[in-house]
Amino acid sequence: MLVARVVLTIQVIILFGLGLAYFVNPQPMANVSGMLLMEAAAVTDVRAYYGGLQIGLAAFLGLALTRLDLTRSALTLMVLLYSALAVAR
Repeated sequence: MLVARVVLTIQVIILFGLGLAYFVNPQPMANVSGMLLMEAAAVTDVRAYYGGLQIGLAAFLGLALTRLDLTRSALTLMVLLYSALAVAR
């Protein structure tokens, strides 16, 4: 159980940090990955998908750290999301 809590803690820190960076300052963060945001709608999409979604996921994982009954669900969600990203690439 300790390993699961460490993994969740690391994921919360990384997801919240990157999500906050994308939410607050989307232009430079998008430029790092090679995207050029030409329209206001593109900036809003980056804030929502790369910022808000990661912050929301970090919030759920943080909640799972406080409630032991959600730990398994949080780990399952992480495996599902990261495997979907790997398959899509």
